[in-house]
Amino acid sequence: MNLCLLCGSHAIGETELCAAHAPDGLDTTADPPRRAGTRVTWLTLLDVVRETGLNIRAVRRLVRSGRLRAMKQGRAWVVTADALHAYLAARTPAPIPARARRRAWRR
Repeated sequence: MNLCLLCGSHAIGETELCAAHAPDGLDTTADPPRRAGTRVTWLTLLDVVRETGLNIRAVRRLVRSGRLRAMKQGRAWVVTADALHAYLAARTPAPIPARARRRAWRR
């Protein structure tokens, strides 16, 4: 089984590119090319929960919204370690709700 050099997904036939990166239409939104021999580390959603401390519902919501890139392998959703690190680097902390700000000065 060959893997695509650009994204790590299954490659077509004897080529080293998947359908999205085939020579007839190169996907410009893809990650930069990987060096040959570089292994892709796959994490299940439970692995993401353990690593980030987020709730499983929050992780599923991130995948559904597209903020965390994932793909389905069989019945399980998997995330690359690179995609998880990219999400963690890009996220911003949530604002403090107005209700909590109002009560803070009373204490």
